[in-house]
Amino acid sequence: MLPTVLYESHLKTFKFWFADAVQDGTHHNNELFCRLVTYDLSDRGPAYQLGCRLGQQGYMLLLTVTPTDCSLWGGLREPITHAVLTGAMELELTGSVLPTIVTPVPNDE
Repeated sequence: MLPTVLYESHLKTFKFWFADAVQDGTHHNNELFCRLVTYDLSDRGPAYQLGCRLGQQGYMLLLTVTPTDCSLWGGLREPITHAVLTGAMELELTGSVLPTIVTPVPNDE
């Protein structure tokens, strides 16, 4: 499944409290989404590639663009959204070429 690409100005956003922080939310096609990560507009291609990789794993995502940046949004019912918001997983672009999904190694405490 490919991520849906939208102009952020066409969405109505809202704020909500989750994981001890205020998060950005939106709705699209009867689904609720949360902003997972924001990148510079120059990283739009690698961000889209990352969205495609996650979409291939079955995650529902949006990619929004503004004149200065782009953001990946995850469906609120998706486990990856919870993992990113709680810090169990990071989404980052390495060298603005190849997107990677970084999952921290659990501590053996």
